[in-house]
Amino acid sequence: MIPVSQAAVEPVSWQLQLKNMTRSLAELLDLVDISINQLPKYEKAERSFPVRATAHYLSLIKKGDLDDPLLKQILPDPKELKSVDGFIDDALMESEYRHGEGLIRKYKSRVLLVTNGTCAVHCRYCFRRHYPYDDDQFSVQDLTALDQFLKQHQDVNELILSGGDPLIMPVRTLDKIIAVAQASETIKRIRIHSRIPSVLPQRFDHEFISWWNSIGLDKILVTHINHPQEIDENLSHALTGLDKTTLLNQSVLLNGVNNNTETLVDLSEKCFSVGILPYYLHLLDPVRGTAHFDVNELEAKSLMSEIKGLLPGFLVPKLVKEIPGESNKTVIA
Repeated sequence: MIPVSQAAVEPVSWQLQLKNMTRSLAELLDLVDISINQLPKYEKAERSFPVRATAHYLSLIKKGDLDDPLLKQILPDPKELKSVDGFIDDALMESEYRHGEGLIRKYKSRVLLVTNGTCAVHCRYCFRRHYPYDDDQFSVQDLTALDQFLKQHQDVNELILSGGDPLIMPVRTLDKIIAVAQASETIKRIRIHSRIPSVLPQRFDHEFISWWNSIGLDKILVTHINHPQEIDENLSHALTGLDKTTLLNQSVLLNGVNNNTETLVDLSEKCFSVGILPYYLHLLDPVRGTAHFDVNELEAKSLMSEIKGLLPGFLVPKLVKEIPGESNKTVIA
């Protein structure tokens, strides 16, 4: 385990970090000691997808380094404005699986709830960067609709909370959602997909931990960590209080960020050191504006071959891609 020092727990609350998050390219560059004059065309990309970043995430970035792998994940890039064949707004065809009130059902035994459209950081490769949140996301007024959906679909046994980021929501709202699931006769598991553990670990405060540990269903928390630099003492401390929770990590294979053997091996090792089991390594979803992050399948397979020779099997994530219409994710290696 990564040791926790007194300095590991930052005094600034998670709510204050969200309120004061970085919201512009100029502010972002100032905080990481890079002159905006070095990036004359980057502001156009910012207008296509706004900048968002927490103070915690920014604290993990090496100052003055344009090649920092964490900075690359949130820095607007003119390459985003280039039209690339095959890269479209709705690459996963989620519009085909929407049931209203934020419900998306792509796979038989589970249903996903788009809880909100807000994230603590805006990842430039995000597969939902063009999602119509104004037209289709959950609100507390939709609890009855969620309850009716679960009653009408008795083969659904797992509720997945996604977004945006579900852990940005207040505990009282999360509790109302989970209460519907717990009242269901069929739901066995709650799964939450979140970037919060690595970008805003202070969110795991006493109120949240107490609530989380009171949930009577099986609990799975899927973190989204792409680089070992994202794992620090704060993250380790945040997760220690979670009781009876399966912790999994899914990453996206990103050109210039983590597409090398050393980084991916270190990522798996550091995840495991804080109690998280590597789960999926995703090929990039072909979403408009993200093509510069793409790693081709041949390179990805080569990386996986090397990784398998350096890690025990339980630390090797499955290399997968999501193909619209398939009944499950497609394992590549």
